[in-house]
Parts: sequence; C-alpha cells; structure tokens
Amino acid sequence: MTDCVTRCSLLTTWGYPRDEVRMNREESAESLRVLAKLDVPDPRWEHFVVIDVERGGIRRFTLEDHFGRISSTKLRDHVTDDVWASFETARNASLYAWFVYRFFALAEQQALAALELALRTRALGPSSGSPAPGLMALLRRAIGDGAVGPDDFPLLDDTLREQSRWKGEPGASPSPRDSRFLADLQQLIPRLRNQHAHGHPILVPGYQTLALAGDIINQLFRPAERSSR
Repeated sequence: MTDCVTRCSLLTTWGYPRDEVRMNREESAESLRVLAKLDVPDPRWEHFVVIDVERGGIRRFTLEDHFGRISSTKLRDHVTDDVWASFETARNASLYAWFVYRFFALAEQQALAALELALRTRALGPSSGSPAPGLMALLRRAIGDGAVGPDDFPLLDDTLREQSRWKGEPGASPSPRDSRFLADLQQLIPRLRNQHAHGHPILVPGYQTLALAGDIINQLFRPAERSSR
C-alpha cells in the first residue's frame, strides 16, 4: 500500500501537461472554481488516506485531519505582531488548500516570508531602514549567534510524529539533530524559498515547511531576548 507521503509526491504532477498530452483545462482541478463549488474539496484530497492502527483498516484523510495539523502549528505569544500576522496568513492559506490544493505553494512561500521577516527583525530591529542581508546570510547569522539551535523544534517533531501516525507508524520518533541539521537548513530554506519565488511545478502538502518556519521564528523571539532589548 502506498503511504500518504508517497501519495503526496505522486500527486505533484497530477494535471500537468506533457509534450504529448495537454490537460483538459475546462475539467482540470487547476481551473478557476465556479461559484456553486467554492466549498467543494479539491479532488486531489481523495487520494490521501490515513492508516488507522487502533481501529484497523484505512480511512480517508479528512478536513478535520487537515485543520488539526495546521491549527497545532502556531507561534508563541511573545512573537512580534507583524511576524505573527505574516505567519497567520500562511496558516490560513494552508487551511484553504483543502479547497484549492495549490494554495500550499502560496502558504509555503508566505511561511518563509514570515521567517525572513523574523530574521530581519531580530538582526536589524523592527523599524530599521538599513539594507538587510539576504535570507541565507540572515539565517547563518542567527545560527552562528546561537539564536537558532538544533534541539528546539517541537512543531516539526509533532508534525513528523503525526505524519508517522497517518502512515500507521504511531511509535516512530524524529531522529536526534545536531549541527549538520542546522547546516542543511542554511541550504534548504533559501532553496525552497527561491523555488516558490521563481516558479516550480513540484508541490507536496506544506505541513513540514509551516512547522519548520514556526519553530525557527519561536526560537528567534524567546521571552528573555525580548525583555533584554
């Protein structure tokens, strides 16, 4: 049985034209929604399943599953209002991906924009008019300063555990992280942001990206650091 994560990958090119075949744009899930079907789930969600270990068998992935994953990925109260509002926009876009699957692309891009805003605010202050370094440089600085460490990623850990549960592996635990994880982040996050900014056809549900951005933002705005400024 193909698990949920693999199904997500298989769906990334669904509906895309190829050299030998063009999509039927009138019937494509990519087309503009009609008024009568604005609240109809995107048909691609029909291919997502959850393996229910406790009850046995397989069930459909539901809106409640989707909402639960997004609603649990939230910022702490000490994050500044502008960063919080930017991240909430990403959460709302993720939520409405239930109706338009490709809103996940907008959600991921917005989550990474919220992260860059958080990094810039920490480095330069909320109202600085100075030119800001790029995303990779800001992230490298935050990691080098110790503002971002490998051990404080509860949102990502929770997301990974939940995805394992969906796959029928409820006892699975995230692997321990070290400095190599942070080094990988310095490459991964700017690359992912650039893929969305410059156009990229591959798309999977953005739960992990949302959680990853949220964890880093929360680390950047620890209460002790806020009070010392």
